[in-house]
Amino acid sequence: MFAMSSLLAFGLCLAQVISAQVYTEPYRPQYHFTPAHGWMNDPNGLLFHDGVYHMYFQYNPGGDTWGNISWGHATSRDLTRWTEQPVALLARGYPNNVTEMFFSGSAVVDTNNTSGFGKPGQTPFVAMYTSYVSTWVNHRVSKVKYWLTCFFLASLCHGAAKWKDCPSEPTIAIDRV
Repeated sequence: MFAMSSLLAFGLCLAQVISAQVYTEPYRPQYHFTPAHGWMNDPNGLLFHDGVYHMYFQYNPGGDTWGNISWGHATSRDLTRWTEQPVALLARGYPNNVTEMFFSGSAVVDTNNTSGFGKPGQTPFVAMYTSYVSTWVNHRVSKVKYWLTCFFLASLCHGAAKWKDCPSEPTIAIDRV
C-alpha cells in the first residue's frame, strides 16, 4: 500500500513538473527557473507582493559565462511556473563599455514606505546591492584602472518598469587601490 501511494505521489509530481515548463532543450532543468539565454548565478532579491513572487538573480544577458553582471528578474504565482521579465538592473555601459556591474544584494517590499521612495498608491521595492565601479585614478607613476566596491540602494515603485538609483552616491564605499 505504501509503495503504491508513493508511486502515485511521484507520478503526480512528475506530471506537474512536465506541465509546468515549456523548455524543450534536453539538458535544461525542467523544474527550476532558468533564463531563456545567458548566464545566471545567485538569487538576490526574493519578494512576494500582491500575489506574485519576484526573483532577482545575478545574470549576464550577453553570454553564457561570467561577465556584464546584471540583475535578471522572473515572476511566478505558484513558485513552479516562472515568467522571465526584462532585466531589472542592467550593467552600466552594457554591452560596449561596462563601467559598473551589480552583484550580491537583497530586496524588500517596503509596505509602509519607510524609505520614502513610494508614491501614492504604489508600494516601493527597495534593493541594496554590492557593485563594482570601474574608475581611473592617478596612482603614483601612472593612471590605473581599478574597481571600487560599493553598496548602493535602488528602488522600484510596484508596476514601474525600471529600477532607479537612490541616492546617486554609494551608501558604503570600500576603496582599495
